[in-house]
Amino acid sequence: MTVAYQEKFITLNGVRLRYLDWGAEGKTPLICMHGHAGQAHIWDEFAEAMSSHFHVYALDQRGHGGSGWAVDGYARQRFVEDLAAFIEAHGITKCVLAGLSMGGWNALLYADAHPEMVDRVVIVDIGPERSQEALRAQLTRSPTPTFFYNFEEAYQWHRAGNPWADETRLRKDIANKMVQKYTGMWEWKADPALFDNTLPDNQDPAYIDNYWRIHRNLPCPVLEVRGKESILLSDDIIERMKQASDLFTSVDVEDAGHVVTVDKPQAFIDATAAFLGLAAEEGEATPEPSPNDLTTDDVRAMGKAVGLDISDADLAEVTHVLNAIIESIDVINPPGIESVEPLPILLPTKEG
Repeated sequence: MTVAYQEKFITLNGVRLRYLDWGAEGKTPLICMHGHAGQAHIWDEFAEAMSSHFHVYALDQRGHGGSGWAVDGYARQRFVEDLAAFIEAHGITKCVLAGLSMGGWNALLYADAHPEMVDRVVIVDIGPERSQEALRAQLTRSPTPTFFYNFEEAYQWHRAGNPWADETRLRKDIANKMVQKYTGMWEWKADPALFDNTLPDNQDPAYIDNYWRIHRNLPCPVLEVRGKESILLSDDIIERMKQASDLFTSVDVEDAGHVVTVDKPQAFIDATAAFLGLAAEEGEATPEPSPNDLTTDDVRAMGKAVGLDISDADLAEVTHVLNAIIESIDVINPPGIESVEPLPILLPTKEG
């Protein structure tokens, strides 16, 4: 049985952090971290699928999503300190870490500093260094716009760089990492300071050397999930990573770019299942969506029927929440409840 998430907040190292909690007490914690300028909802499908087996947390890291902006900055170590404080605050003694892009670096750095705390790590489209093709592309890439006049303009900008994600899923991702201001324009939720700095991790030799050191010495298994269409990691880098560590394995997801969890959510779940000790090892099929699940078209029609015009930006999230509610109701209805005759309701009569 999957678990619906709760939105929670915690203040750590002077920053109010938002996180999503697919609570499953007693199960191994699985902590998920997004990439640079991202947000926690990139893990929704994966977290829901894993919630039957893990207690899943997805963090909005400092300066991102619904978390506060940090006065002490965004040096890599600050993120790692936040993760360490989060784990300590929740009394976690052993966990699995999953990190996409920048989140992968944070996971590896924590695992290196606290090897006894980490059972295994999933990193998504990130490595000790980036490919020469990616470095060249970075030099010619146009600056990220600071705002868009409307949601459709934001969608078209994202779509131009991402032809792989399903339209509904891409719109949901945009709605979760941007916010509409009173002017009607859409701006990033992430701290503008994050867009002003070039990440040193893939350029500074000291960072690169340290990530290779961690990769060689980490005592726990690591799975790399690479978007097949992403240029960030070359085949040569993947091969060098395999040669450097017997505990490293990798898998490619077809028709996916950098943010694999958004581009191909189900393929990502399938790609990680065996590594996490789930479906592939147990001989189980990965759960398919229920045929009774509402579609976005269903929800749009229901909204119109009661006079609600649900925006494209909110449609995917509303659909997800309604399906989670329906699933919860189905679970609490015992078998045969339909055959039980309801008791009559007697309304009081007025006297006099």
